[in-house]
Amino acid sequence: MMKLRSLMVILPALGKMIRLGSTTAGEYAEGFRNPFLRKAFRFFENAPGWPMHGFPAAYMNGFIESSVKQSAVPLGGSQKVVYRMADLFREQGGELNLKTRVSDLVIENDRVVGIELEDGTRQTADEVIWAADGRTLLFGILDEMYLSDQLRTMYEEWRPVEPVLHVCIGADRDLSEEPPKAIVQPDEPITIAGREHE
Repeated sequence: MMKLRSLMVILPALGKMIRLGSTTAGEYAEGFRNPFLRKAFRFFENAPGWPMHGFPAAYMNGFIESSVKQSAVPLGGSQKVVYRMADLFREQGGELNLKTRVSDLVIENDRVVGIELEDGTRQTADEVIWAADGRTLLFGILDEMYLSDQLRTMYEEWRPVEPVLHVCIGADRDLSEEPPKAIVQPDEPITIAGREHE
């Protein structure tokens, strides 16, 4: 039933998606006569927090639908979520070791059966979940042993998401009547680390 409902939403937009093809959001923005709309739409491609260079304009509708209408932040922020997960883990009898760096994986018959810590001690496990970046795992820990041609191409040719710095500033005033989100654009671009930002 859910798939049928999704199909009913996608079908009317299918023609537009085919017409737009691989047109990026930035290229599509050039078609607006209004300078403000041009700048506002292009913002999606260079948005602080998630720059999406070359993002296809055809997929903007779905992205806006999910990120604007359905996104939310948990009460207490992500830290509260992490602490709650840790508490539940301990309540179930789990043991949490912090500030313990893993230096290697223990592999037997092409299966990860444990971890090796920096001090050389080993710990076995039924399951090991890698929760760090893929490059460190594939090129560092596994030394390219399980690196497919497709994965190599992704890491060598795909454009990575650029690093993001968030600065949060509190204001001691009632902002309840203000829009929940606002974009402030300076009159002149700001140069940071040799790059201009609008």
